[in-house]
Amino acid sequence: MPRRTRSAFRWIAAWSSGEKTGNNGLNAVFAAFGAYPRKWIAGSDGRPVYGSVQREAKETLKLLAEWYKEGVLDMQFMLRQDAQDLVADNKTGIFFGPWWAPYYPLSKSVSQDTKADWRVYAVPVDDNGRFNVSESPVTDRYLVVRKGYEHPEAALKLLNVFTRIERNQDPGAKSLLAATEQLDTQLRNYYPFDLLLDYPDAIAQRHDRLTKALAGELDPGQLDQETKRLYDDSLTEREYPRKNLDAWSGSTAYQQWGSVGRAETVKIESFFADPPPSLAAMWTNLLNLELETYAKIITGELPLSAFDDYAQRWHAEGGDKMTEAVREANRG
Repeated sequence: MPRRTRSAFRWIAAWSSGEKTGNNGLNAVFAAFGAYPRKWIAGSDGRPVYGSVQREAKETLKLLAEWYKEGVLDMQFMLRQDAQDLVADNKTGIFFGPWWAPYYPLSKSVSQDTKADWRVYAVPVDDNGRFNVSESPVTDRYLVVRKGYEHPEAALKLLNVFTRIERNQDPGAKSLLAATEQLDTQLRNYYPFDLLLDYPDAIAQRHDRLTKALAGELDPGQLDQETKRLYDDSLTEREYPRKNLDAWSGSTAYQQWGSVGRAETVKIESFFADPPPSLAAMWTNLLNLELETYAKIITGELPLSAFDDYAQRWHAEGGDKMTEAVREANRG
């Protein structure tokens, strides 16, 4: 068990006594142990292995079972349709979330209590003081143009249009985005195809430019439209704190949460894995077995030793076949 994570457990347990507490995603806790459930990561020989059946995952489950017993984790987490409701309704004080959490659920939290003061930290860390994350594959979707198609460039032109709209760089973007906001949907839901184009570290880049502009080190006129909008939101939030939730959400996401992207981080590459049709049903059964076993170990319904039985069943009931399929797909 990482020493720092163990210390954090003692602090959280003490803090949560008589206070609101809960959980929303536990990947960061697993990562502090070097565990990456539901991810295909490189094994000792560099070939893909499934993170959910590695010994590090068992060590993490031991801690999570302790957290559940002590009331650090939400006792009803298995029954909740959306764990973020706890955050939005200010019924928890600690949660793990993505960089865009200030847009939701934190904007709703602040709207209900303007004194709610959320801070972001790159925790928990491993024994070397590093924050571990698993990188997703660069993409999980592809656009294929038929050979011989007369206008293959049309796909790129459409992507350019979609990107300009998403970044509010198109003259008609404002009215389109306003309409979708009224309909409580996303404009991208109406695109004929949806591919996100951006830099891998786009959030950290915008954070850096925004920070420099706010510090007077960069002329705001040199910012791209999206970052300029964030700059304006930050000025609004600075002058009228929490009066405009859109301004609060954008400035908080890119200032506070964007800064985490510059923390010392160990990025573990994960392999793309999509079960072939012949293994699809088997893979669904294995995922269900995993979910059931993990949940029962955390809640104390099964002992920690049940993890070993689960790992054996996983290999015997199709996991080895899936491993070979993933290795073949990522060969070379």
